Amino acid sequence: MKSTLYFLCFFLTASFCMAEGNPIRFKSEILLRYERQQFPDSREDVDRYRLRWRPGVLFLLHPSFEAGAEAEINWIDESDEDTPLPGFSFPQFHTPVFDRDNFKRDNIVLSKAFVKFAPSPRLEILGGKFENPFVISELLWDRDLRPNGGVLSVSYESANGSVLLTGRAGDFYASHYLHDRTNVIAVQGMFQATAGISRWTVALSYYDHDTKELDPALLRGNTRTGALLLNDYNLLDVIGRLRLNFKIPVTAQIDFVTNRSADVFTPGLAGNGDQGYLLEFFFGQLQSRGNFRIGYARHRVESDAVLAAYNTDDWWFPTRGEGYRVTGAVMLLQSLTIHVSYLNQTLIDQDPEFKRLQISAEINWP
Repeated sequence: MKSTLYFLCFFLTASFCMAEGNPIRFKSEILLRYERQQFPDSREDVDRYRLRWRPGVLFLLHPSFEAGAEAEINWIDESDEDTPLPGFSFPQFHTPVFDRDNFKRDNIVLSKAFVKFAPSPRLEILGGKFENPFVISELLWDRDLRPNGGVLSVSYESANGSVLLTGRAGDFYASHYLHDRTNVIAVQGMFQATAGISRWTVALSYYDHDTKELDPALLRGNTRTGALLLNDYNLLDVIGRLRLNFKIPVTAQIDFVTNRSADVFTPGLAGNGDQGYLLEFFFGQLQSRGNFRIGYARHRVESDAVLAAYNTDDWWFPTRGEGYRVTGAVMLLQSLTIHVSYLNQTLIDQDPEFKRLQISAEINWP
């Protein structure tokens, strides 16, 4: 009841924010998604439908100061919700002992509430609950998760704009929507250079996770005993990206991560280890009506390469998994984009395949 009241107050405020020139801006993001999960055994395919709505409001209080808030509403329906499995009676995507989702099901949450102060183009201070501003991939951080905390960013750009250096330091707390008291201290240095049609980006990051309290359903593929993680998660991450701005742009990116504090593993389990990578190729872009993008990605993520509670929930195995994904997207309207992806994944060095099809419509208004 309380969350519903907060949402109604928020939406009434937003309804006054549509006038042109008003320093208050309203936006709305809608995701409509269909998924089919296929298993290598006798289990039936699972069909899943998701509706996510994110209405948001932005207050442009000063040229150097802004504040914003956003609500998130999720609704889920799964074809196996009423089908008991041998020994279980819970859906495939979500059980009391293993949660694959990084969002709050069938509920309303506050997904953003932030202030940003940028007294110069080279300095920015961000605080509250916000989108992760670090250069990241879904190997380490799922797009549904919005950290709580603060980030300081400083940058330098050459006179002709061909070189950009950015340093970031952040302190995040309890970023997951389930029970989570994890504190993450993160630092990143990013170098970007542009020459002709090419743009190179390299980001080196270090993440120190303090996981004193984490819902057991979020432990996922990490090494554990009962509800206790057996390793710390101090991650060294390197992202390298090359973009070639042909008439149809081409982008290649690799994200490699190693956990410097993982030294305990369960003998005999598939995929034990402390390293992971995500290699991605994209052809095209999504910036204006009629644009398209085609992508191919390969990943391999060992058991304790990352904190599995925070990386992507689009993979069947957040850790201990490897596989490939093919994606395609087209921007039919400036406010409407259609995405399709096919994931084929196995446990590391195992044969049984877990296949996942996703078809999504993303609507942004206004």
